[in-house]
Amino acid sequence: MKKICENCKEEFDAKRKTAKYCSSKCRVEAARGSDVSDLQPGMLESKNSKSKVGATPTSDSKPYDREKNLQAFIKMGVAKVEWIPTGMPDFDALTMIPRGRITQIQGRYGAGKTTLCLNMIKGLKGRKVLYIDAEAALNPHLLVDLEIEAKNFTLYNESNYIEDISEVIRVGAKNGQYDIIVLDSVPMTSTKTIEASDITSKNIGQKAFIIHKLVELIAMDLKRTNTAMVFINQVRDVIGTPYPDTYTPGGTGIPFQASLIVQLRSAKSWRFPQAKKGSKSHVFLGQEVEATIIKSKVNNPGRVAKFKLFYPNPTELPLEAIDTKEDF
Repeated sequence: MKKICENCKEEFDAKRKTAKYCSSKCRVEAARGSDVSDLQPGMLESKNSKSKVGATPTSDSKPYDREKNLQAFIKMGVAKVEWIPTGMPDFDALTMIPRGRITQIQGRYGAGKTTLCLNMIKGLKGRKVLYIDAEAALNPHLLVDLEIEAKNFTLYNESNYIEDISEVIRVGAKNGQYDIIVLDSVPMTSTKTIEASDITSKNIGQKAFIIHKLVELIAMDLKRTNTAMVFINQVRDVIGTPYPDTYTPGGTGIPFQASLIVQLRSAKSWRFPQAKKGSKSHVFLGQEVEATIIKSKVNNPGRVAKFKLFYPNPTELPLEAIDTKEDF
């Protein structure tokens, strides 16, 4: 069947009666010269406007009222993010701690997780803190060196069983007595089942199961009382994989529920100031720490910042005792 192409006006052999164009190229060219309503799926450009669907509205469109819609969403119950400054300007420039939400501070050993959180508590300026010391390693002299007020600091270190700690966190999240709750740390918690079983038993997944239930239960309580929850966690290597891989203990409950995850990285060579030549001893005032926002529902993820973390009580060390080997 001979027909004339409606685009190029050339004669062609049509395979069906409804054919209008000699080739797909002519069909696309004709569609670009037609109205949007005539376009086939995937052809999202019109003749008069080359912009794609979803582009910025033209000048004759009504402008989006940002403030009006923001207030409407807040009135619906979408909680506005309130921040707790840490008192460390370089870290606050990267991110502060969101209230009413879960934050995870993670990193390898020696990266400065506990030191960061204690410096953060120092900078809270009168806010109430519940500090759960599951490692039973907190030093009272360290708290004094940081000039932390005891009246604003509540310590729980009576048990490292996650069952007991979960109840403490749930009560603290519900009553709104504290501005921030810190669990130091997730990997050092245990379960009563592990204590009751043989030490060679694996007991895989029991802690993760309880923690998963915990973060589900406290999410709305934290929102209602506007309490910030901070979990300190470790980054560990996965054993037995053919390629380097890492994980954080406690299952995936916290990473999925957390609104903010900050990963710390440091090295021994990042301590400052550097030792002077000819000296027999040296005092390190602190170390540089690189913080990366791994996940964020409250600001932009993927950002990286390097800041100085000062030691509360620097001590003088002989140079032969100083290890400068990098350890990430």
